[in-house]
Amino acid sequence: MISPNEAARLIGCTPKHVRQLCMRGELEGVRLGKCWHVNRQALMERLGLSQAEAIANE
Repeated sequence: MISPNEAARLIGCTPKHVRQLCMRGELEGVRLGKCWHVNRQALMERLGLSQAEAIANE
């Protein structure tokens, strides 16, 4: 799981947009209290990146 800030950095948008994607069910995420956590694998699949490419982008 990664934060909306990290997910936003990877896809080139704002953390707010990432949270909205999660709320709409367009991106797999879990809300724990007030904080969202994004499923890293789901994000990479959405971006069309392989595991090796994802590691290289970090």
